[in-house]
Amino acid sequence: LTTARQVHQLLGEDAAHRYPVQVRGVVTFYDGEIPELFIQDQTDGMFIEIDKYKPKLQFNLAVGQFVEVVGNTARGGFSPDIVPSDLRLVQTHAPLPVAEEVSFDELAVGQKDCQWVQYQGVVRSAGIEGFTHRPSFELAAGNGRVVVTVRDFDLKRARQLIDADVKVTGVCATHFNTKQQLMRPVIQLSNSAAIYVLKQPPSTAAVPLRKISTLLKYDPDQEYGHRVKVQGVVADSQAIHGQY
Repeated sequence: LTTARQVHQLLGEDAAHRYPVQVRGVVTFYDGEIPELFIQDQTDGMFIEIDKYKPKLQFNLAVGQFVEVVGNTARGGFSPDIVPSDLRLVQTHAPLPVAEEVSFDELAVGQKDCQWVQYQGVVRSAGIEGFTHRPSFELAAGNGRVVVTVRDFDLKRARQLIDADVKVTGVCATHFNTKQQLMRPVIQLSNSAAIYVLKQPPSTAAVPLRKISTLLKYDPDQEYGHRVKVQGVVADSQAIHGQY
């Protein structure tokens, strides 16, 4: 197999037969601590199982390098992966692919897994992502929310983005269960330069106070998806579910 698309067209049970692979592509994401490696050629993106091969690396992997991967297909956690037997640096600097603008519905079906994408939405919350342990934020758009993790970032800066309209460019990944079923899409960014703020969030003081009875009702001046401010008496408080 010589393209990422050929590998991704395999079903998991077929990829487990360890078909030989030789592909070339641009590194779109690399985190040596986890470790994770994604590359993309002219046909598709691909996850490379770099963990066991990492001690054999003869160069320092970085985003934007053009590399050749020789190895075998693997079932993968969600979609098929490549287990490398050799990884060579072909070119130190190469242009990243043009990012495909995607919707939540496109991400939610899993077919954009491993691809270089661009996504736009409103930042709803910020925290530390459970798998990568990287600062992250939830980006809401359309019918759902996408977790966005950022390597070169800190939690304070992530929280400053809450309620901002942003556009991000990164690699689509997935959270999946032990049955290889998609639980939620994730977009992984190499650094904060991949975050473009379209509209800064208002200060909490600038958000007008509203009556609870007006929420979710028609209002021609109300922006969808942004924070609202309400006040009232606390009737119940629960550690997991919050306050009522």
